Amino acid sequence: MKHAYLNIKKAVNGEVKLMKRPIAAKLLGLLAISMVMLLSLVMAVNAAAQLTLNTVTWQDGTVVNISTKSANDGSLVNITFIDITFSAVNTANTTTTRVINITNTTATNFDFGYANFTFSNDLQYEDTSRGSVTGLTTGIGASDAVALAATAVTIDRTAPNVPTSLSPTGIQTVKDLTFSATVGNGTTTTLCNLVFIGRSPASSSTIAMTHSGSTCSKSLTNIQNAQYEYRIDASDGTNITGEPTATVLVDVPGGSIIKSLAIQQQNQLIQNQQAGATGTSGNRTLGLLVVVGIIIWFAKNMKGKRKK
Repeated sequence: MKHAYLNIKKAVNGEVKLMKRPIAAKLLGLLAISMVMLLSLVMAVNAAAQLTLNTVTWQDGTVVNISTKSANDGSLVNITFIDITFSAVNTANTTTTRVINITNTTATNFDFGYANFTFSNDLQYEDTSRGSVTGLTTGIGASDAVALAATAVTIDRTAPNVPTSLSPTGIQTVKDLTFSATVGNGTTTTLCNLVFIGRSPASSSTIAMTHSGSTCSKSLTNIQNAQYEYRIDASDGTNITGEPTATVLVDVPGGSIIKSLAIQQQNQLIQNQQAGATGTSGNRTLGLLVVVGIIIWFAKNMKGKRKK
């Protein structure tokens, strides 16, 4: 078997001699050097610093965990701070704001490879399933300016407070009314719906309301004479609270409230018959309509007799 050789000149005892070395040996040497360089490069890439958010659902009291380890599980011991920021496009927190600046202390020892903080009530963020969290480190060498890539998080605090002070109620003598209720602030309530039970003065029984501060409101115009039962649902985007209900009777002068109530009674009877509803709820509603109609009819007749 023939081998290829390289002619190599080499000084031996002051004389230049021609030496032969197999080409295969030379190639093996170059290959070994290349493998060492490649392995060093791979190890350098694996050791690149990185942050990972391990807790992606935040509730009041949740301990949020962030990994400060590199890809090859080496702890980034030279980090001094981790700045965490948050934003959510579907809430009032559309602008990126700081959640916390974690310091490398005994309580949050980055040398262990993790950083923690507690999500608490003093962090005023609205409930959302579209939150985005980013982060950036301050440190020495490769541990400085290490970024936490934008990570999707869900903020789910408690259910919204039960809406209170529902308005209007009772007899109203105008056709334009503003329905409102007191609800929680932005951390527990992000939207409200006005829900009519049975008859609705609008084309839909569920109407979106305006949420501002701790109040939800919605103005309706040209409401027809009739009795309306409604509730206001408060939502945080995840949970819904919608009790209790309120009743308003619209009786604008010149309208026929007696006729309207009679029509409502008839429609209620038809609905109950079609649905086979014989429960106490249907009977209570019907009885209330009859009583209100009799009272109004009696009041109007007595007024007419006094004029005579």
